[in-house]
Amino acid sequence: MINIKKQRKSLPEDKEIYLSELMDKRQELTGDLAKIKEEIEKIQSFLNTLKARGRVSASSKVYPGTKIIVRDAREDVRNEYRAVTFVLENGLIRVTKYEEPDEESKQGPDGFVSN
Repeated sequence: MINIKKQRKSLPEDKEIYLSELMDKRQELTGDLAKIKEEIEKIQSFLNTLKARGRVSASSKVYPGTKIIVRDAREDVRNEYRAVTFVLENGLIRVTKYEEPDEESKQGPDGFVSN
């Protein structure tokens, strides 16, 4: 619509209103995105301060298509798993047998709780 406006120099009134609404919504979403990125950075910095090794434990099923993120490494699960732990080793995520999470790893950054 912006390209059409540039070509014609104007738009019908209803389309001008719609364009204005879309631009407002875009600005709102851009602001939300910036806040979310800032929150992700805070969480990442918290995770980097932890001395515990990175891992994600799943006591029941992990379905294909699940995205596992440990610190800054990401893994897309391709197979179904039961009772496994995903461990970060040398920048790569490896699947091992299930390990019960310890109390320290259950703590999250302020305002966040891991179950």
